[in-house]
Amino acid sequence: MMGASASMRTLASSGAKLETFGGPAAQTIVITGDAACGYMAASKRAAQSVAQKNPSFAEFSVYTFDTRSDFKAWLGSTPGKADGRPTSGPALSHTTSPFIYFRDGAFIGGNDKFQEFIRSKGAL
Repeated sequence: MMGASASMRTLASSGAKLETFGGPAAQTIVITGDAACGYMAASKRAAQSVAQKNPSFAEFSVYTFDTRSDFKAWLGSTPGKADGRPTSGPALSHTTSPFIYFRDGAFIGGNDKFQEFIRSKGAL
C-alpha cells in the first residue's frame, strides 16, 4: 500500500530537476526519468534537437530525477491533474524511464514511442 507522501508526489514537489526547451507552442510534452538512464538521455537529446530545428512544434518540460528510486517513487505515486499525468490506459502499466506524455494528459510512452512520434510528425 502506498503511503500518504507517495500519493501526493507531484513533479513540482518531487525534487526533479526541470529544464525546458522549445516553445512557445500549442502543446507541451513532459519527459520524466532518472539521470542514469540512457533512454532518458536519448529522449532529452531528441527534444533538444526538435526544439532547435522546429521550436514551434512543442515546448518540452524535462524532469530529471537524481536517482532511479526517486523516479520510481514519483512514478508509483497517484497520477493527478497537478502533473497533467495520464490517469488511465497504458500509462498505468508503464514502469520504465523515461515516461513521456502531453501536459493535457495524453500518454506517449517511453523513448521508442517518443522517437516514433516526433519522426512521424516530421519534427526531427
